[in-house]
Amino acid sequence: MQERPYVGFYVQDVEFRSIVVTVQTPLRMCLSASLSGFLPPDPCRAFRYCDLCCGDGTTIIALAILNPESEFWGIDFNPQHIKKGQERIERYGLKNVRLIQADLAEIDFKDFPEFDFITINGAYSWLEEPLRQKILDFVGEKLKEGGLFYVQYMALPGRISIEPLWKLIQRLVPPEKYSSGRERAKKGLYFLRLLAKRGMFYLQANPPAARATQFYLTTTKNDEYFIDHFAHNALASGFRPFYFYEIYSEIKKRGLEFAGSVDPALNDLELAVPPTQVPTFFEITDIELVETVKDFIRNTMDRRDLFIKGGVKDFSRAYEFLKERIKIFPALPVTEINRVLPVIGGARIPLKGPVYDKVFKLFEEGRSFITLEDLGEFQEKQVLKALTRLLATQEFEVALKEPYPEVSFKEDEEVKFELYPEINEEFLEEAREEFFSCVLVSEITRGAGSPLSPLEVLFLSELKENGRVDFERLKEKLSSVTKVVQTLQGQKPANALSTEELERMFKAFSKRKIPLLMKLGILKVL
Repeated sequence: MQERPYVGFYVQDVEFRSIVVTVQTPLRMCLSASLSGFLPPDPCRAFRYCDLCCGDGTTIIALAILNPESEFWGIDFNPQHIKKGQERIERYGLKNVRLIQADLAEIDFKDFPEFDFITINGAYSWLEEPLRQKILDFVGEKLKEGGLFYVQYMALPGRISIEPLWKLIQRLVPPEKYSSGRERAKKGLYFLRLLAKRGMFYLQANPPAARATQFYLTTTKNDEYFIDHFAHNALASGFRPFYFYEIYSEIKKRGLEFAGSVDPALNDLELAVPPTQVPTFFEITDIELVETVKDFIRNTMDRRDLFIKGGVKDFSRAYEFLKERIKIFPALPVTEINRVLPVIGGARIPLKGPVYDKVFKLFEEGRSFITLEDLGEFQEKQVLKALTRLLATQEFEVALKEPYPEVSFKEDEEVKFELYPEINEEFLEEAREEFFSCVLVSEITRGAGSPLSPLEVLFLSELKENGRVDFERLKEKLSSVTKVVQTLQGQKPANALSTEELERMFKAFSKRKIPLLMKLGILKVL
């Protein structure tokens, strides 16, 4: 009988709120890998996808709806998560997604099929080492050749001062003394508040730990969700941040190569480090060292990395894949896009040159989207670099199908909308009830579409229900909401927003977000 590995303590009686994780969607992973020169799985063909520690399966259930020919597996130890996810699966009548409630220490992966995509988000840094090794063995054995593995983890050196602080809190509140995860978290926050209030030279000497402390002491005052967040993030006995070279060496043993960050900008050296540091990498070329040194320069706090099994860089094949598959379009009128890209350290890179000029000219002439076919007169690597930088502006979108046309209407005109696909209605309603952010999904990306802030959730809900936004009524709804929100001028409690501020923010939402939701096919005018 196989010996059960040590799993330590991880809270199991507290649900963790889930939203669609944008970078876990196949298009985003394939885009990042191909921009780095690797040929990824084809997201337009049937594929098999496994999400480890999937929570309630929000991401893979949405993906299953948008990719009915593909197969999705999710594994999570928390029975509450799986119950909620299973209810959603039954509600939508899905046959292509399977949720498994299991302890990773006990599950036997030998009968699992092979997968094109394996992902783990928000869990790797909180598991004990034997479980991490088991996951990597699973990836090595069950990821197909050419398949992608996405892993998110807390990174060093940025988190170097946070781990000791959480270990201290864990010692102050041993799990066996408390009847629930939330009770333990509240006591841990009590000690954290006490220590911070009375003065800790540790926090003075370690700003990241001080910021983490301030974050939890502030957010947990007004939102119980962050008590649960603290229980999951600070009180897991396995919590540990990693240097990139540690992750890289372990995954390379399983036959995988680093395929880049899921944030394409971090794969462009001139965007990832200040200009003064670029010459440093003339002498450092080994990818293990390049990424680790970049993390020290950036003081990286967390990483979201892609690895490919048996992958070999071939920019020509990657370019052809992108040319055949993706459609590129601006998220807002192209004349309003700032053609200057800010870089860490305060530098700015202008988006100037023949490729950029051609892209902007095509959109100014009225094109609704372009493909790489439109840029055929330029060198492949030149186009891939330009595409990386256009995406880094966060003002361009990529899809697998053509964007929908916008429908214009006057700002004060009553217009009835519907959300598509249907699961977006559920995402919006859940976010509205909890005054939380959400990510809506799109048929043209076959995955994530657009993130919405809590206020944008309310704006869209009001539009959908009433055809317009009554700002006095909205202000009344917010009168009891003490959560802090981002405004055009900074942060403030939601109940302190004036009618005029709400009107200004809605105007910005109408100008930037509503047209994008229409292009993505998420918002349809009745």
